Amino acid sequence: MLGLGVVQPIPPDTPSYLEGNEEYHHFIQQIRTFIDRMMVCGLDKYIALPMIAVMGDTSSGKSALLSNTAEIELPSAHTLTTRCPIMIKMKTSDTWSAKISVKLRQGTANGGENATDFNDINLDKNGWSRIRESIALAQDFILRTTRKQVARDVVDVEIHAPYCVDLTLIDLPGIVRSTGKGESASLSPEIQALINDYLNNDRCVILAVHPANVDFHNSQIMQDAKKVDPQTRRTLPVITKPDLIDNGAEGGVMDLLLGKKMDGFDRGFHMIKSRGQSDLDRGLSIRQGLEDEECFFRQTDPWNRVADRSLFGTSELRRKLGALQMEIIKDSFPGIVEEVKQQHTEAKGILNSMGSLPDSASARRGFFHLKIEEFFQRLKEQIIDGKVPSSSNALSVPAQFFDMAETFKSSITSTRLAAIDRPVVDDGAEAVIGCTLIKGKVLKILNGKFFLDSYTVKGYCPVERDGKFKPTATVFQGKHVDMKQSNGVDVKLQPIDASCINRDPEWLHLMIKQRMPLKLQMFPNDTIFIDIVATLIDREWKEPSTKLLKDSEELLKNACKTAAGQAGLHSYPLFKAFLYELTHTVVGELADTTRSSIDQLFNVNQSPYSQNKDLVNEVVHHRTEDLECALETALNLKSLPQNSSIPVSTIANAIKAVFEPRKNKSVMDIIAGDLQNALAAYGKIAVTRIADEVPMLCKNMFENLEKEMRKRAFAVSDMELEGLLKMPAHVQRQIREAKEKIEMLDQAVSMMKELKLGTGENPAM
Repeated sequence: MLGLGVVQPIPPDTPSYLEGNEEYHHFIQQIRTFIDRMMVCGLDKYIALPMIAVMGDTSSGKSALLSNTAEIELPSAHTLTTRCPIMIKMKTSDTWSAKISVKLRQGTANGGENATDFNDINLDKNGWSRIRESIALAQDFILRTTRKQVARDVVDVEIHAPYCVDLTLIDLPGIVRSTGKGESASLSPEIQALINDYLNNDRCVILAVHPANVDFHNSQIMQDAKKVDPQTRRTLPVITKPDLIDNGAEGGVMDLLLGKKMDGFDRGFHMIKSRGQSDLDRGLSIRQGLEDEECFFRQTDPWNRVADRSLFGTSELRRKLGALQMEIIKDSFPGIVEEVKQQHTEAKGILNSMGSLPDSASARRGFFHLKIEEFFQRLKEQIIDGKVPSSSNALSVPAQFFDMAETFKSSITSTRLAAIDRPVVDDGAEAVIGCTLIKGKVLKILNGKFFLDSYTVKGYCPVERDGKFKPTATVFQGKHVDMKQSNGVDVKLQPIDASCINRDPEWLHLMIKQRMPLKLQMFPNDTIFIDIVATLIDREWKEPSTKLLKDSEELLKNACKTAAGQAGLHSYPLFKAFLYELTHTVVGELADTTRSSIDQLFNVNQSPYSQNKDLVNEVVHHRTEDLECALETALNLKSLPQNSSIPVSTIANAIKAVFEPRKNKSVMDIIAGDLQNALAAYGKIAVTRIADEVPMLCKNMFENLEKEMRKRAFAVSDMELEGLLKMPAHVQRQIREAKEKIEMLDQAVSMMKELKLGTGENPAM
């Protein structure tokens, strides 16, 4: 914390410039001193400081305005004379003194000189005439040091004299519309960029200088000011060179001055007359020029007829600017204090996040251990504890893994081996209709009802029509479904209950024939069964297992990347890259081990074996289910009331009708049917194993990752550590800049405490 209290706002009804109690005036001067010093040392790079900047076209009269205001000679010529900001700080004093210094805000450049190479120039009243050449020397030094044609570094001019008002003004290079011989094409955009820095400062008053003999609508500075200050609340236009107005054009300039020609401009317009080049050539002094200016506005028509005399002259402009400076200081200072506090805290945070470069083997080892432990802690929080940032809506890593495992389970449990007893659309199926077994293609499944293409007409039963067996209400009543076949024919399908339908084992015929040995074929062969199991597992379950493993691998890599980003390694890209590489290596090895375990699991299940009693029960169930269903349907048992008696002849006929078609089955049909029953029973057991154990094997990767990474991480040598903990040049530059910013803000804080500004202790606040 900075130790600064809450800033008390300066009362809005405080007396204006040079009025009211001296205590308040002294306080304002303290703030002004603070702001001037902060501006010179470059704080305005980070904090928008209140200032008054003089802007305008080249040869618009900017420098002459400043010369009149400060009563010092400034470099002046027909060409561009101001190449960097010149800050003129005026203060009322009983003695005469001037100090010209250089403030390099951007440090040395291109191997140039250092700011300390420029010796401050101190002048007394006898040396007043040397101020101009001293400013020129300081500006030349800046341009030579930075090796630029336009610089942002500041020539600082302090003027103390009895005639001065307490005022600070900044002179900026004039706007250049075209370059002359020997000047770079980049001169104009460089000047505009410099001016834009000040224009975009919301606390900067724009003293927009415009010569009276140029059409106001062609003023570049006024156009630029309008863009950044559309309400014109911080723009004060100053009209110069009224003595150069063409005869008869005075009326338009008068309308402009009186606000009749332009809307807005709360601060109004002002007009001054400075010495022209001819005056300078004949040696007219500033004091004589000010007297000529006063005489000009007093005697020259139409200016002498304007009632409001505050619109004319340098003396009135000084008064306006002094009051304006007090106003912007009063309004801006509380916000400046808060911004200093905020940016100081932010800069400290940024610097802390970057860390400092360990400078010894033991320091590097300690830093490495600290950061690697932080990395592992972040990693554990993600992949084991399931923590996510409070601002994130993303699922935790464990939740993502469980979703992936559930998707894997759904994928393999819907395969043919896992669900042989559950036909799907487009599969072949066997259905018990009446007392007969029919075959067809599954066209639709709806609410546990199946619809086959072989059974399309309501009331039709493909059995003998001798009246002995009638279609039952259970089978033939209910809703039908309309469908359009691939040939475009509309059909109406009758539903068949799921209990009366099985997958048609014909899909196994080819697989059996492909594996048929040179032996008597009367019953299923165990070798064929084992080979088909292996084929189906490899064909249907390998790919989902591979996908789960790959997705788990990527999930771990991403979690490690996130953990590395949270471990405060922004300044150590090589360290971070080391963790990324270590992650890829270890996760890859864990994935290879898991892949081998999954392959082994598949090998075990591709050699069918189980002591699960449910296996036998499932086989018996599948063998008898269709017969049971056929008999129940043939005898209409579900529709008969309890205690009903069925004639023996009816029972005999039903048994005959049910078993007769089955006697006509081929050996291949019988073998395929028995094999399908065995596959259905074993598939249920095997899929349960795979659905449980594959995710468990993948889960082990999450649990073993930290342990395996630790083994590799702490084996790093001191020489390797020295390489990993090197900061790149751009990071070192960022740290230097952050330290410079903190140092500058510390100066501001110290000065505030010294002057008791923003602490609530100053009696004027």
